[in-house]
Amino acid sequence: MKLTLKLSIAIYLISLCLPAISPLEYSAEHLTDGYEILILGPAQILFGFVMLPQMPGLGLLLMLPWLANISWLISLVTYKEKVGRIAGLCTAVIVVVFFAHPVAIIGSSISVVLLQLHIGAYLWMLALMLPLLILYPLKAKKQTHNTAS
Repeated sequence: MKLTLKLSIAIYLISLCLPAISPLEYSAEHLTDGYEILILGPAQILFGFVMLPQMPGLGLLLMLPWLANISWLISLVTYKEKVGRIAGLCTAVIVVVFFAHPVAIIGSSISVVLLQLHIGAYLWMLALMLPLLILYPLKAKKQTHNTAS
């Protein structure tokens, strides 16, 4: 069990060192590494909150990746409790939604752009999904036999 959690953390740390995203319409020279995304996450949350009244869907999409990190951390800390299972499931849903609609605010233009995902983003997804193996194990329930005669 703990090995899966440690592996999740290790993959997450590796993903921070690799190129994760770039704007879809730009060349590969505009790559953004995972650690840069993590550092700029609070600004993304702020922009998301500002956009919520005018464009609630887009505002929420901007906040989701950073919120996935928080729910992943909660699931790691509380994996033996019910809240850990809920946080792990929320993390999985958030990651799937982000991969279906990868958008962010990048650069000095402060405009929302579609993203091209790179190896760091895929490792980030793997790291955030790994705790699901502990939170929702794939094993059959034990059958209890009644021996009443």
